[in-house]
Amino acid sequence: MCPFQNILVVIDSSDSQQPVLDRAVEYSLKHQAQLTLVDSVPEFGWAQKLVLSSESEHLPDLLACEKSDRLRKLVAPIRRRGIKVKHRVLVGRSSLEITKQVLRNKHDLVMKAAKGRHSRQTGFLGTTA
Repeated sequence: MCPFQNILVVIDSSDSQQPVLDRAVEYSLKHQAQLTLVDSVPEFGWAQKLVLSSESEHLPDLLACEKSDRLRKLVAPIRRRGIKVKHRVLVGRSSLEITKQVLRNKHDLVMKAAKGRHSRQTGFLGTTA
C-alpha cells in the first residue's frame, strides 16, 4: 500500500518555476496518488477596502480568476501524464484556508515550498509553513 494517496500541493501560480509541483508529480506517478493544486488570494481588510475605489471592490475576484487560469494551465500537462489532478483557489488567510482544505478533503500529505518568493519573513520558513 502506498503511504500517501491524496496530496495537496500549495503553490504560487505566479512563479515561473514550480519545484514543489515537480516533486509532487514525480511522487504521484510513482505511487498513483491524486493531486490537488491550490493557490490563495488574501481577503482584503477594512483598511484596504477604504483605500480601494468602489470600482476596485471586485479585485479579489479578479485575482482569484487570474490564479485559477494559471492553475488550469499547470494542471493540463499533468493530466496528460495520466495523473488525477484538480485545482482550486482559496480565498482568505492562507494557513487557515489550507487547513480547512485538508480537513474537508482528507488530504494525507501537504507539499509546499518553505517560503514564498514574496515573503516578508526573514529566515528559512515563512508564516504559513
